[in-house]
This record gives sequence, C-alpha cells and structure tokens, in this order.
Amino acid sequence: MKIVSLAPSNTEILFALGMGKYIEAVTRFCDYPDDAKFKKKVGGWLDIRTEIVEKARPDLVFTSNYLQSEIVERLHKAKLKVIHVDPRSLDEVYESILTIGDAVGKSERAAGLVDEMKRRLNSIAEKSRKRQKLRVYCEEWHKPPTVSGNWVPELLEISGAVSYCAKGKKSYEVEVDQIAKFNPHLAIISWCGFGRRMDLKKVAMRPLWNKIPAFKNNRIFAIDDSFLNRPGPRLVEGARQISAILDKISSSHNNA
Repeated sequence: MKIVSLAPSNTEILFALGMGKYIEAVTRFCDYPDDAKFKKKVGGWLDIRTEIVEKARPDLVFTSNYLQSEIVERLHKAKLKVIHVDPRSLDEVYESILTIGDAVGKSERAAGLVDEMKRRLNSIAEKSRKRQKLRVYCEEWHKPPTVSGNWVPELLEISGAVSYCAKGKKSYEVEVDQIAKFNPHLAIISWCGFGRRMDLKKVAMRPLWNKIPAFKNNRIFAIDDSFLNRPGPRLVEGARQISAILDKISSSHNNA
C-alpha cells in the first residue's frame, strides 16, 4: 500500500497505527514522529504540488480540514482515492482516527488508540476536579488575535479550566475589551506553526492587552501548537501540559 498524507495530524495518526513505512510523501509541516521528517515533501498546508502526489501513484491520499477542499477536488479529478477528515470536536477527532484506521485496515488498533486517549484524558479530568477552576484565554493566532476553538475548549475543561471560547465553537477573532471583561487568570499562547517560538514578552506588552492582569503580571504560558492544534493522539499531551500550568497557578494563588 502506498500512502500520501497531506496533514500533520493525519501523518501522526498513521504512524500511531503502524502505517509509517507505507507513507510515500507528506507536507513540510509533518514533523512528528522524527521518521516523518525524512519522507518526500509535496508542499505545505495549502500549496500542495498535486503533480508530485500523482507521480507517487498512491493507493490512498489523506487530507484534513475544509481549507483543503480545493486540493481534494483536484485530487479527485486526478482519479486518486481521497480520505478526508475534518474534526471540530474531540468526538470528531476520535471518529477521524477510526475512519483512518478503517481505511488502512487497522480498525482494531485505531479503536485501541481512541480508548487509550479517552482513558488518559479521563485521568487528567479526575485529578483536575480537586483544583480551583481558573479562567483561561487560549490564543491560536496573533494577527489578529484569535481564540482557540474546536476541540481546545474541551481540553481546557478536561484540565479543569473555564475557557473563554465555549465548547462547540470554531476559532474566531477577538477584541481586547472582550478578553478584559472575561479577566482570565492566565493566558496560553499556542500559535499555529510556531511550535514554542512565541515571544511572550511581546505578547505581554501588546497595547491595551497589557492592562489585563494576566498579561500585566506575566501569567502567560506557551504550549507547542502541535499539542493543541493537531487533531490527533498528542492532544492528550496538550491537556497534560494545560493541567500542569493550572496546577502551578492554582498553587501560587493558594500560597498568596
């Protein structure tokens, strides 16, 4: 079987299902696990070179997100079999893993992967119930400031936080006065494609934002976006890191 994966989340899922050796090509953003870095590259998120995909003659091409709809159309015209997933919630993330597992003949392993994710998230949720609930603003992008939506509010809730963005909403642009009114105890910055390369000092000094206590007092934390913005198995690690941050802030509040 020959596979081309055009989304980092799908690449991670395929490797987790033991299908890494069948992957012929990926995007330049597919950087996990390490073996993915050595696969042939066919472009980025939206600038896919479909001629390279066609040349690979894959049995399956995996895509993700509505932003790749035009790419999916081009691949269909090239008579390629495309498996498209577009999760917007944790349940849909689980469903996408099962869909990918079914497509590559790894249904049982996919079900096991989903069960393990649920087990670990339930464990995080259980521990978080003992802690004070803190208000959290989680930012997915900075130009303009955009709150993290989709499955991220669920991860925040599991971790024991009150999310600015409600469950079931997509990511959307925000105004500083809205965040000031919410008055978060802390902010988590996880910009798409930045990893951990965010300058939190500059974030803290943004005009008007620097009047919000969480920003003024540097209660701003970075989480590698691959743990929050990729709908795959490592969302569990994202929830664990959120929970660890909340433990730290909650402890400082209790000792104040």
